[in-house]
Amino acid sequence: MSESNPQERDKSHLEVARGAGIAGVGVFWEIGVRLASILLVPRFLGPANYGVFGFAMRIAEIGRRVSSAGLYDGLMRYVAIHHSRQEWEKLRGAIFFASKIILGLGLLLTLVILLFAPWIAVHSFQGDSGGGAANEDVEGVVRAVAVAAPIVAFLTLLVRALRGLKKVGAATAIFSVFLPTARLALVLGLFALGFGVLGVAWAVVISSFIACLLALRALHQAIPLWGKDKKSIVEKKEFLAFSIPLVGVDIFSFLALNADFFLLVWYASQVDAGIYNAVVRLMLILTLPLTLVQTLLTPMSAALSGEGKLQELRRLYTTATRWIFTSTVPVVLIVLLFSEVFLGVVGNEYAEGGNALALLAGTLLIAGFANPAGYAVTMSGRSDITLVNAILCFIATVGVGLWLIPIYGILGAAAARAASLLLNNVLTLVQGRWLLGLNPFSPSLLKPALAGILAFSATWWGIANGWVNQSHTGALVGGITVFVVFLGTLLLCGLNFEDKEVIAEIRKAIHKRMGSTKR
Repeated sequence: MSESNPQERDKSHLEVARGAGIAGVGVFWEIGVRLASILLVPRFLGPANYGVFGFAMRIAEIGRRVSSAGLYDGLMRYVAIHHSRQEWEKLRGAIFFASKIILGLGLLLTLVILLFAPWIAVHSFQGDSGGGAANEDVEGVVRAVAVAAPIVAFLTLLVRALRGLKKVGAATAIFSVFLPTARLALVLGLFALGFGVLGVAWAVVISSFIACLLALRALHQAIPLWGKDKKSIVEKKEFLAFSIPLVGVDIFSFLALNADFFLLVWYASQVDAGIYNAVVRLMLILTLPLTLVQTLLTPMSAALSGEGKLQELRRLYTTATRWIFTSTVPVVLIVLLFSEVFLGVVGNEYAEGGNALALLAGTLLIAGFANPAGYAVTMSGRSDITLVNAILCFIATVGVGLWLIPIYGILGAAAARAASLLLNNVLTLVQGRWLLGLNPFSPSLLKPALAGILAFSATWWGIANGWVNQSHTGALVGGITVFVVFLGTLLLCGLNFEDKEVIAEIRKAIHKRMGSTKR
């Protein structure tokens, strides 16, 4: 079938919409649980202990990324390709090969972290701790999350494999519904029993282990992994040629996004680290629109590029980025207008990070265009370019962080992260255009841009005239104003053809569900 066939094109954007809709249910649940976690855990622990916990989790994340050996995106790419070609033996072989590497490296790195836990505890938080956790408590938390590192690494691999198979429902149920819910329940339970920050760390271990078992079972149901007639073929050379550069991508991407936190830990106190940790956690929630569309866009990019359907990939990219931009604009505007109120909900002592949150939220407007292009470039087989991007972004984070964090503290850390994100956005936009001909900009973007300007202006006018204030009630009124003006402007401007198709698909699904319910 020709890649320009309109019927084929329609299937692509509708498939992304369906996948994003399925993921959206789970991600909205995850957002609710994360919000509950942000409202409860920082209050119970306090900024100092929350900073220690965030620091320990990032150490464990380094172990997870190193042990992954760059195989997450590599596995998802080859699972998507082998699945589209119905090459079941090669599909199993890729899963087994990646699993052995991750579990082996993960256990080795766990031992390394356990060995250096005392040294880590002594040499962190050079600033005044403000009555935070003692060194032995920091060491205990580091040891606990070190155990979680290989478990979470294997869980992530299994979930990526499910997404590569387009089993979005199972992946979402485990990773976005069960895992955060079980983790929060265990955190609250262990904390109530008096385990403190150490109990929070072990809640991560236990919840991740159970989720890992569920993901393994779901993957086995999707494609039987073992049995006498279940052969596997491993194309090690091709698989590793793509994945090995992603080892550096994984590590340097993580460092680029966390060097700011580690530098803040070195220069500042546990309290500053705790406030900034709350800022970063809230930012994860604000990336919801990007997460929804990217859930299906990534494996579909691998399949389309693998089949040489570049024109279809370009159309899909343009549509997806428009959806991401449209859904991101109102959220970013609300955060920009009421950033201190957002952090004040976590606790009054966290409101100091309001400017940092506003600065980072602004970067999401560009990330919606650039991130899908970056994934498309990676999935097309150019992992070497992605590695160079990660290294450059890491250098930018460290350079700006060393310059600004000693002077501005939390805001300096946010500036370092924003500089890295903006650099990555520029690089991926240029590379996506150069390598794949991806162009996210189209006249249809003028509608959400105009809607955003009008929504921001209306709400700002209300604040300037005293109708809306910087309080919880004022933020609620302002948020409603932003959404009403934004959606109203979009409707007045009219919907695009793809949007109408997606809405029709949703209506069809609702009518079908209502009909089956009546029967």
